[in-house]
Amino acid sequence: MDNMQEWQAATNVIGEAVEEAIKASGQEDVYVIYSAYDIDDNDIPINNLNEVAAEGTFRVKRREPYFGNGKVYDGGEVTNPTWLELAVHNNASILHTQDGHHVFFEGFNIKDGVIWMYNGS
Repeated sequence: MDNMQEWQAATNVIGEAVEEAIKASGQEDVYVIYSAYDIDDNDIPINNLNEVAAEGTFRVKRREPYFGNGKVYDGGEVTNPTWLELAVHNNASILHTQDGHHVFFEGFNIKDGVIWMYNGS
């Protein structure tokens, strides 16, 4: 298997797990494309979905002031969220903010007890 095939296989596994979790949460549509992973020495994505993304209790939010409807997504309180949990929240945030342009979940910042997720396009 060459690098491109390995990359595709790894992203397929990640994408399928994210889709399954989104559907299990009751959301019907999948918008988010998960890209908040590191890569190994061969540029292959490392599946970090089950890793704790941040230790502690936080509110999880996302805003996009320039695209969509300008609303702030507030997913409520989370404790020791995994990357997969945040991906599920991120998908809901895309629907809530109606920002169909920024669908690549790239990471988050923490400020004042809030996980602020950010996306790219």
